[in-house]
Amino acid sequence: MSSGFNLHIREVLDRPVFKRARLIAGANGLDREVGWVHILEITNVAPFVTKNDLILTTGLWLHHYEQERLSYMQQLIRQQAAGLCVELGTSIENIPEEIIELADQCDFPLLVFEQPVRFVEITQDIHGLLINQQHQLLKDLEAFSRRLQQITLQSTDVHAVLHVLYEYTGYQIVYHSSVEANKFCPKPATSEEADELTFFYRKQVEGNEAAAQEPSRFPMPGDRLLLSQPVICLGETLAYVGMILPGEQPLDRIVLLLDYTAKSLATLLLRMLFLEEKHLRDQNQLIQDILSHQLEDEEAARSRMGVRPAK
Repeated sequence: MSSGFNLHIREVLDRPVFKRARLIAGANGLDREVGWVHILEITNVAPFVTKNDLILTTGLWLHHYEQERLSYMQQLIRQQAAGLCVELGTSIENIPEEIIELADQCDFPLLVFEQPVRFVEITQDIHGLLINQQHQLLKDLEAFSRRLQQITLQSTDVHAVLHVLYEYTGYQIVYHSSVEANKFCPKPATSEEADELTFFYRKQVEGNEAAAQEPSRFPMPGDRLLLSQPVICLGETLAYVGMILPGEQPLDRIVLLLDYTAKSLATLLLRMLFLEEKHLRDQNQLIQDILSHQLEDEEAARSRMGVRPAK
């Protein structure tokens, strides 16, 4: 599965509609994620801006007093907007220095179009790109789900499920269970490393009611992050499936893949429990039939036990 399901300011600048744009501040924020594009001219922007919004404006708000101009920028930064694009030549001719300084201090990308542009072309281009990415994400998630379904229907192999998740992400996968040995995919290089992961995982989830009910994130040494998902079956948390990420915040795609995997593992564990219970029930019934002389001979008993007849 492709990992490129997030659009960042750096990639936006490579789009044809941004070929006349120039980055004047916030160069360290080019990895900010872009989730949508908005056109905003009003000064009270906080109620209308959500995380990862890229804002387009002609700069009407820059005609206000300095404190009001700074307030506009501060609101965008607090709301964790992706960046700000200002069209020069329509309402304003340049960006005040205090705005540039604030954007640089906060690593907030500030772009300018030095000639008038059609905002509708920008929104259509970026929105189309985002929608296509989401469509591809759904297609890949459907393929991932089908593979998990095939495995859970054909076997009771926990490791096979973990291997599919590893194939789709490339990250270290950890399966932590309170009733059986932990499983890893791929297997750690040394037994000491495996013991460390087992000890760390157990320490985080034991007695942690929140981790037993919903996804959790645990910082790890070495600037790593353990993303954990409980495997819940019939209201009971039987195990946990975790993924070790190299320090970055987990992507939405990763969270969805982990959730799908946990649900498949729950189905698989339920089948295993059912088969074990059926086996015990059959054994008990066989013993009762032997004690009550319901079996005609040794061959009938062997047949019930699934043992081949003696040669």
